[in-house]
Amino acid sequence: MRALRTLSFFVVAACSAGPIDGGPMLPPVVVAGGTGSTAGGAASAGGGEVGAAGGGDVGTAGGGDVGTAGGGNTATAGGGTTATAGGGNTATAGGGMTATAGGGMSGTAGGGSVGPGVELNEGWVGGACTSAQSCNEPGYTSTVSCETNGFINGFCTQSCTLSGSTYICPDAAQTGGTSGNTLTRCISANGLPKCVAECDFIQSPQTGCRTGYTCVNRQRYNQPNKIFKVCLPSAGQRWPGEPAPANDIGGACLANENCANNSCISMPSGYCSKSMCDTAGCPAGSSCFGIGNGQTACLKNCTADTQCRQSDGYICNTTHGVCLQGASTGGTWNPSVGASDCMVAWGTNGSGLSPCDAVKDDYVVARKSARNMAFCRNGMLVQNFKMSLGFAPVGDKQVEGDGKTPEGVFYVGQLNPNSSYYKSFLVSYPDSADAVRGLSAGLITQAQKNAIDTAQANCTIPPQTTELGSYIMIHGSGSTGDWTLGCMALDNPNVDTLWSNLAVRDTIVVLP
Repeated sequence: MRALRTLSFFVVAACSAGPIDGGPMLPPVVVAGGTGSTAGGAASAGGGEVGAAGGGDVGTAGGGDVGTAGGGNTATAGGGTTATAGGGNTATAGGGMTATAGGGMSGTAGGGSVGPGVELNEGWVGGACTSAQSCNEPGYTSTVSCETNGFINGFCTQSCTLSGSTYICPDAAQTGGTSGNTLTRCISANGLPKCVAECDFIQSPQTGCRTGYTCVNRQRYNQPNKIFKVCLPSAGQRWPGEPAPANDIGGACLANENCANNSCISMPSGYCSKSMCDTAGCPAGSSCFGIGNGQTACLKNCTADTQCRQSDGYICNTTHGVCLQGASTGGTWNPSVGASDCMVAWGTNGSGLSPCDAVKDDYVVARKSARNMAFCRNGMLVQNFKMSLGFAPVGDKQVEGDGKTPEGVFYVGQLNPNSSYYKSFLVSYPDSADAVRGLSAGLITQAQKNAIDTAQANCTIPPQTTELGSYIMIHGSGSTGDWTLGCMALDNPNVDTLWSNLAVRDTIVVLP
């Protein structure tokens, strides 16, 4: 699995990876902002580096900058063979795909399972069995069967039952936590309504499933707009006997159900993908990338622009060898705006700075249209820096993966000396105004809005896992062209200058 040094998406959006690191990446399943990491996980919004379950530099849930399940180095496996990665778990690749294991900075992509699964649902839907009699957990609502043809160690199931116009499945008396049971979902199995187990990355952190099974997106029976993550045999990642899904990675889409693997990234005219590819792998001709908040997605491989949807603005990104939105070549740097930007942002005795900025002296003002970041002190210009933005630099940030940099008055939420992009300053996005907008648009819940408001009131880091975007950073690694997912990138010596002067809660002003 790799993280991209460019873009943002929406199955999401972020600008860099890791809970305290910010850097550029790709769109959702997303890009434009930052990322996070969840064991085996999924996420969105912002842009940045991604840490999934395993080891790595700066990450959560055992994650790092761009690390997949496992520990130390990176390993890649191809064909139908297996590969082991040092310092961590093993990764197996099957079905002609590739697999990755290991933590660290980055890995390559492709397919297979990462690490062993955990046996779940004993005697219940999705659990192992040798006969129907071994599917003996109470609670089934229709005839029980033990499927063995194509199901490793058997698979307990039943037909879904009709409730009104909806087909449903029973749940065990206790699910989740440490119960050993997962929720159940009704999917189409060769056209028939069958009950299967939902993935559970808490109880089975590496894969979300039993050993021999892989977590994939499936439509609910007779309700294609309802997509669930369920466990199916790893060999085909579908109900045995079903035809293989079409390979439409990189195709246009309006919704998840328009894509063969039920994953439509929120990019211009949509982008068919396959999520959870750090464990499920990618179809031939595509590769797995971290896209923020622990999410991964398959992107179409290419060697020339003609292999991409040029009519929708996609080109072959030569850095990563996949089809992505054409990146901006970068606006013209105009440092002449710096002095006035410092003065206007200062206000009267610092009244224009963030209320979290207790010692009102040093601050920065980024003017996006001028690609200029002014380092200011007490209303006066100290130094101008050229900066790079995201792949969609015009306009205020709206959602994860849109490639935009948020505008407004923010504060430094955290400093990371070990960023994959030299060093980084976390921008306190989203703010309370973004939370109001997000709640109104249905992008966040009331609980998420409350959490954002509380963080802003306490001058701490706001939630970085919402669809508003995440992990917007000021970081290094260069100011040539617009190459991030929504972060502001400077040349490393200029980052050092800020590093010596800016502290947590100092003001960051971002202007159009």
